[in-house]
Amino acid sequence: MLLGELLKHAHDLIDDPHTNIPERLYEDLTGDAYYQLLLKREEPVEEALLIQYKDYLDRYLKGEPYQYIIGKEYFYGREFDVNPSVLIPRYETEELVEKVLSYIKPGMVVADIGTGSGAIAVTLACESKANLYAVDISKGAIDTASKNAKKHEASVTFLEGDLLQPLIDQNIRVDILVSNPPYIDYDEVLDPRVVDHEPHLALFADDHGYACYENIFKQAPSILKEKAILAFEIGYNQGERMKHLVPLYFPDDTFEVIKDINGKDRMLFIYHNYENI
Repeated sequence: MLLGELLKHAHDLIDDPHTNIPERLYEDLTGDAYYQLLLKREEPVEEALLIQYKDYLDRYLKGEPYQYIIGKEYFYGREFDVNPSVLIPRYETEELVEKVLSYIKPGMVVADIGTGSGAIAVTLACESKANLYAVDISKGAIDTASKNAKKHEASVTFLEGDLLQPLIDQNIRVDILVSNPPYIDYDEVLDPRVVDHEPHLALFADDHGYACYENIFKQAPSILKEKAILAFEIGYNQGERMKHLVPLYFPDDTFEVIKDINGKDRMLFIYHNYENI
C-alpha cells in the first residue's frame, strides 16, 4: 500500500475533515516530518510499519487517547512519557506553571501535590533553581514522574502518599505549594476518550469536586513557611465557590481567581502572610 493510500484510508475511517491524526500517527512511528510525508505519498509502506500503523489507528478508532497510544505528550516545550496511570498534561496547566515561575526565587522549596506525570514539578525544576518535591498517592504515577525527571535531568524528590501527609511526616516546610488536584464532579459528563481511559483517581473528587481542595486547605498550615503561596488549577465553574471557601480557611490572606487564555476561571492563588504581592 502506498503512503498516500494509507493516509486517505485512515482519514476515511476517522471521518473528521479537521483531524490530522493519520499524519501524526505516521510521524510518531517513523520520526518523519510532515513535509517528508508529502514527498513519500507515492512510496510503498513497509509491511512491519503498516501493521504497526493499523494497530495504532485501530486503538484510536476504539477511543483510546492519542497520547496513550504513542506514549507521550508535550508540556512547556518538553516531551513527557504518559500512560494510563497518569493524566495527560493539558495546555491550560502551562499557564499555572508560568505564573508560579514568576514567584519562584532561587533556593525556594516548592511542592507539587498530585504530580501525575510530573509535568508541573519537572518543568518547575528545569525552569528555576528551586528545591522541588512532588507527591502522589499512585505508585504508577510516581514511577512515571520519576522517569520523566530522569529524562530531563530534573532534580525532584518524589514522595508517595496522600496529599500533604508525606510532607507533614517529614516535617518539610514549603515556600510554594502548587497543585492540579482531582476536581471534577462525579456527575459531570465527560468525553468518553477521557472518562474511559484516564485514571479516575486523578479526575474526580467528592463534594462536587472540592474535596481535595478542602483537605489541602486543612493540612496546609502544617507545611507552609511563615510566608507562602498556594497555587491551584481549578475547574472552569469553581471560581465563585472558591471565593467563599478560601476565607473559611485563610481569613487573613489575600487570594485571587485567575482566568485562562480562553477567559475561563482556571487558577486560584492564595498569598499567605503576604502584605503586597
